Amino acid sequence: MTKHQISKAVLFASAGLPIFLASGLAWGQSSSPTEPTTQVDDIVVTSRRTAERLQDVPLPITAFNERMIEDAGISNLDDVAQMTPGLTFYSPFGEQIPTPVIRGISQTNIFGETNAAVFVDGVYVSGRQGLNLSQLDIARIEVVKGPQSALYGRNSFSGAINIITAEPSDVFSGKGEVTVGDHGRRAARLSVSGPLVADKLSGRLAVGYDRWDGAFDNTIKDGPDIGGSTYQTLLASLAAHPTPRLDLGASLYVSHDEIDQAAVASVAANCERNSAGAYQTVCGEIAQAPVNAAFGAIRGATGDTRDLTKISLTGEWRGDFLTVNALTGFSDLTYESVTDGSRTATGSTLFLYEKTGGPPFRLGAFAVEMLRIARPVEVQEFSQEIRASTPQDRRVRVSLGAFYYEVETTTGDVGIQALTPKPEDFSSFAPNIRLPFPPFAVVAPVGNLAFGGWFNGTDVDPNANSRADTKGWALFGSVDGEITPQLTARAELRYAYDEQSFVSPAGVAQSDDWKAVTSRFTLDWRARDGLLVYATAARGAKPGGISYDVQSARINSYDPETLWNYELGLKTTSTDRRFTSDLSVYYIDWQDILIPQIYTPAPPALPYAVETNAGSASVYGAELQSQMRWTPTFTTSLGLSYNDARFDDAVLATYATFPSYAATGGDVSGNQLAQTSKWQANGSFTYERDLTADWRWTLRGDAFYRTKQFNGADNLSWVPSRGTVNLRTGVRSDRWTIEAFVDNLFDDVKPTGAFRDVSFTNTADGANVTFFPWRMSVSYSPGRTAGLVVRARF
Repeated sequence: MTKHQISKAVLFASAGLPIFLASGLAWGQSSSPTEPTTQVDDIVVTSRRTAERLQDVPLPITAFNERMIEDAGISNLDDVAQMTPGLTFYSPFGEQIPTPVIRGISQTNIFGETNAAVFVDGVYVSGRQGLNLSQLDIARIEVVKGPQSALYGRNSFSGAINIITAEPSDVFSGKGEVTVGDHGRRAARLSVSGPLVADKLSGRLAVGYDRWDGAFDNTIKDGPDIGGSTYQTLLASLAAHPTPRLDLGASLYVSHDEIDQAAVASVAANCERNSAGAYQTVCGEIAQAPVNAAFGAIRGATGDTRDLTKISLTGEWRGDFLTVNALTGFSDLTYESVTDGSRTATGSTLFLYEKTGGPPFRLGAFAVEMLRIARPVEVQEFSQEIRASTPQDRRVRVSLGAFYYEVETTTGDVGIQALTPKPEDFSSFAPNIRLPFPPFAVVAPVGNLAFGGWFNGTDVDPNANSRADTKGWALFGSVDGEITPQLTARAELRYAYDEQSFVSPAGVAQSDDWKAVTSRFTLDWRARDGLLVYATAARGAKPGGISYDVQSARINSYDPETLWNYELGLKTTSTDRRFTSDLSVYYIDWQDILIPQIYTPAPPALPYAVETNAGSASVYGAELQSQMRWTPTFTTSLGLSYNDARFDDAVLATYATFPSYAATGGDVSGNQLAQTSKWQANGSFTYERDLTADWRWTLRGDAFYRTKQFNGADNLSWVPSRGTVNLRTGVRSDRWTIEAFVDNLFDDVKPTGAFRDVSFTNTADGANVTFFPWRMSVSYSPGRTAGLVVRARF
């Protein structure tokens, strides 16, 4: 740890001292019972597969119960990230590649598997496109930070996000909610729950419809909406109690989602010329987009369509000396998209072509409207887990389990369909390369080879599907015991085996397998009631896989990524339970980072990527979160995180042609990891005041801020720091809630992220040939939105 990093950690810890001193003063106060209305929420979590009070768990967890979710208006993972220290969320293309990042463990390849796992009711969510699902009838959300591979497995490399749906109740109850707002916002939700057979069987049913036209005007006349969505969701569950010792459960989630084209714009490369004089990337800060002036989508760019079905079955049998739990999961995800291929405000892209007649190399230009078509991706998964545990009230507690899964992924072809006919004087697309072979001159129609299929409708092949079959199994266990009444030790261990086979559209096959051992060791000391000190060392592993590049048809295998996370934590709760805090400091040693090496071959070939384990990184960080109920009617919360995530040793071949990196061959050692902010902060307040005996007025404010994020490992461009403020106010009774809200009060429309890719054309300026010029694809957040929520419980 460097002197600079030590000073940062000391500064951060010093900033938290007043909070802990305030907690110490609270310990010295009278311990007489207080009224429940003066205490902060006491949240029960199941992050370690057993019910525990949040403040009693020696893990860094940010949790939201049902009331907190409603009060803050949380509806997606981006909302969760804005209220969670150490978590960011980035979704550059609608719901195609949503990317949660925990503690700076970001993906060098944003199209690969995520480093943080999402679970719904304990079942892993397979398929990137299904991560940010409609959050209907949610009882609790838990963000567990640090590697959870030993307990959860399956990509919980940097942490896990657990979404827990509401369970059926033994008494009849229900809730209805209607939301209306600007930009065509209209939503309705209804849930009912109650007994079906007294003391034996209960059920729950929830349905939801959520439509938003998006906050961006389309610059193309009669074009589709931009940035909007329509979610139609059904959630049903059953809970059975056949005997006093046996509980059974079943749940069904079905959704049909239509997601408009995202607010994505192109920024042309402006620096790092190659040997041909063409710019290769963007340097500097990505500017804020002009409101409602930078986004276009042509007719036919309908966006994304997603269908998701999830089924889970649970069972728990409680014996005198053993409890056995079983969890079965099945999911079926289908996703396809049709988007504007130009990503420009005009909805078109210039192409250069050689004209008929006259001297050679006589160029013309014409504007082309085109669609990027991604044929369906289907992901089917089955998983089964069984676990046996000894009673939790014993001094030594043991848990053993086994896990099996299999995933079938079928990926359709991705290509371009041009909608604009060629000009009448069209001869061929530029460039045509004339090779002198005396006595003849041979013409290589490079442009036609690259773009011909786009204009004759053959670029997207409905039969060109690739298939990946993945399966694996794991054995895992944990043991924890009380060394003294205050000191407890815990060890977790998992052995996992994964195998994958892949078949390309051309029938080329490859298969491989990988093994990994992951672990977690925890020591926690409960110095007194309300004070928990803990230390952990955890090893995480992200499974290996097989990479396929669509453009070049290259296939290669890569090995698992691994990391060690070392952490010290301190959790406090005041005696009167009006104040809680959670402070942690950590160091992460990340090895065998998966890095896409992008190569640019000679035309007509497109740039292609080969994924290799080619880097290492270190992360130093600290997180603080606290909650204080100052009076029965006024509550505040605070979150703060510092994260310094940098490459220790890494080379990206794509940067070797950058003049700034030519001398080192693309060495990015010492650079900050992309899509990570050094500082994050969030805070909220809630104020209530009685109006009558039955009604009270509420006011809530939430604020979020993060510092700038680099767009790539080269650290040459970045999106600026950004912050948002949300306000909600209304009246409530025990049954009714009527609430107005304003999100993004100060209309911050700064870019949320960007990544480097190529423009689908042969010119960057409309005059000179640049084969597939580089650009940045930039995503933007919606501006200020407002609406009204009416909620009723019965």
